Amino acid sequence: MYRVLTGVYRRSAGEILLAGRAVEPKGTADAQAMGIGTVYQEVNLLPNLSVSANLFIGREPVCFGLVSHRKMNARARQILAQYGLAVDVAIPWPIIPARYSKSWLLPGRSIFPLKC
Repeated sequence: MYRVLTGVYRRSAGEILLAGRAVEPKGTADAQAMGIGTVYQEVNLLPNLSVSANLFIGREPVCFGLVSHRKMNARARQILAQYGLAVDVAIPWPIIPARYSKSWLLPGRSIFPLKC
């Protein structure tokens, strides 16, 4: 069912309602644009990358063929602030204080798009 919700597969029956409106994700990018994403139980974070790089892995903002770390860090700060977290997003993931678990990063990673 989650694959239908996230646009991996097309539904064969029924309808998907999001905030009371019928939606039909045409693919994973379309589902993410609607705010639908998957948070997997297995956490795969890369310890050599920063918090912001882990948050947007595979969806980095690219301008003129280069990753915009400035935009990525700014957007990561905005997203984490929505969760009430004030973290230095430019430091490598393992340096984050122990009071933060990996699980707080995953919802943001799954649904927040970045555009140049």
